[in-house]
Amino acid sequence: VEVNLSACTSLRAVGADVFASCDALETVLFPPSLEEIGRFSLSHCPNLMNADLRVCTSLRVIGTGALSSCGAPESLVLPLGVEELCRGAMSKCAKLRHADLRACASLRVLDVEILSSCGALESVAFPPGLEEIRCRALSNCPKLKYLDLTHCASLRVIGAGTLSSCGALESLVVAADVEEIGDGAMEYCAMLRVVDFRACPSLRRIGSKALRWCEALTSAVFPPGLEEIG
Repeated sequence: VEVNLSACTSLRAVGADVFASCDALETVLFPPSLEEIGRFSLSHCPNLMNADLRVCTSLRVIGTGALSSCGAPESLVLPLGVEELCRGAMSKCAKLRHADLRACASLRVLDVEILSSCGALESVAFPPGLEEIRCRALSNCPKLKYLDLTHCASLRVIGAGTLSSCGALESLVVAADVEEIGDGAMEYCAMLRVVDFRACPSLRRIGSKALRWCEALTSAVFPPGLEEIG
């Protein structure tokens, strides 16, 4: 089933739950005028393969769980105007392999569980203006092997449990100006071997259990300015 809204040039918002749990839905086409996708509006659509948002040049907000539990899309590219990605907006997308947020120049915060439990996720690209990654944003992504945050020059906070239970994670490179890494941020990352925070002179706090049950860890290096390890 295809839903084509591309001719609705005055459409500004798609409301909550509008297409939720539509098992046969495969394609949704939105108009450039769209500004907001409401909470759970496309959630639990197991066959949704194409929801190309790049044409939505006016899109600012993607609501809570808007695309959660959509089983089929393998990649997601967002338009540059997106300012807010709400809690769990793209969580539990079983086949999502790549998420590219680099064009979202106004995006400052990745909300709670934004991409959590995406079982096939292999790569994520963030915009340079990102300031905070909130709790469990990338948790339980078992195929995520590498995460490089060095180009996120404005990043200050990596929240609690951000990368917890990412069982394949081998390497994490953190931006220089990060000030805080939350509780359990990397716990249960069984393949994580080396953690090097020497390039983070502003890092003051690493929360409790941040590296708990990282069974393969052989080296952890910290900056001289670190004040607290929980």
